[in-house]
Amino acid sequence: MRVRRSIVKETAARVLTQFNVTSAPVDVESIAKGLGAVVVNQEEEKTGEPISGFFMKHGKQLVIGINSSESSVRQRFTLGHELGHMLLHDRDYVLDSDVVYRNRSKISDGTDRDEVEANLFAAELLMPEFLLEKELAKYPAAVNEDQIGDIAKKFKVSAPAMTIRLAHLGMLE
Repeated sequence: MRVRRSIVKETAARVLTQFNVTSAPVDVESIAKGLGAVVVNQEEEKTGEPISGFFMKHGKQLVIGINSSESSVRQRFTLGHELGHMLLHDRDYVLDSDVVYRNRSKISDGTDRDEVEANLFAAELLMPEFLLEKELAKYPAAVNEDQIGDIAKKFKVSAPAMTIRLAHLGMLE
């Protein structure tokens, strides 16, 4: 599996520039709408099959569905993830769930390229490196767990997502 990291990073940077993003939190819903997607927030159906989100293309109509019963930070990440599918992958329909729709075992263990790229895109979009660098410059020493939590709140992402992002960027000691 070859993840196209540079394409993902360039695509996210282009979107951030296009929407003149200069501070956190990134308004991911406005970006989605600005890119022509209709965002539908709906509680998951009571089927016992948890669905985080989906992307669907029907002709020129772009629809992103978000599970509104999940936490707001999860919804934001899911929206970023589905935007990643919309911008990076040529498919008419993508359903992201915790069940076996697209061989979930490969998705969860990080071997499904499209899912890895969509997650990477969401991280690049919601937690851009240039904004993280500005935020971390406010701390004289290495950030601790509480400070990571504060930064995560500012970016409106989960503390685990922020920790992973900072670690991947080499910004944690």
